[in-house]
Amino acid sequence: SYDNQASHVGLHSTPEIYILIQKFTFLHKYADANKGTKKGNQNLKPELIQSREIGYYGNFNTIHLQWDVKLFSDQLDQLMSNSNRSLDSTPLMIATKASGIETESDYRPHHQWLIHANYTYITDESNTNTETSFTPRNSASLLLSYKYKPDLQISISKYFSKEIGTSGNKYSRTDIMVKKIIN
Repeated sequence: SYDNQASHVGLHSTPEIYILIQKFTFLHKYADANKGTKKGNQNLKPELIQSREIGYYGNFNTIHLQWDVKLFSDQLDQLMSNSNRSLDSTPLMIATKASGIETESDYRPHHQWLIHANYTYITDESNTNTETSFTPRNSASLLLSYKYKPDLQISISKYFSKEIGTSGNKYSRTDIMVKKIIN
């Protein structure tokens, strides 16, 4: 997975370039009609997902900074959408492509502090608005965390997205957390 590869790369040397290409196929096992359940459409083709990433991960220990940037492209074909349809009907076959850039960094000026920032830009193309209606074109987040004692942590985070799907709406959220570890 990406997380394991990023951790692995950071242990050896920086800078490093990583490339990740994955293909997924999801097959549905149809229910047994003899047990009183309804059998689905057996003529459906499997959903196909092709995911490609190329990125850079840097771990700059002397300045307590980690930085990650990646370009990605995901192609999803033969997605099945049954909104407002019965199980017997032929579902809409959807194709969508999402591509973009994502960057994030972690900065630890002191072992008690963590500053995490993230930004993502996505372009999304689909043969239906169903798949693109919830995808933000721009999103960003910022987290500030302070570990007051080994068992007490305080953090505040802000998430913001705009140009969400076909609506162009904006969304933001602020979270404040106080965490106490009880042994």
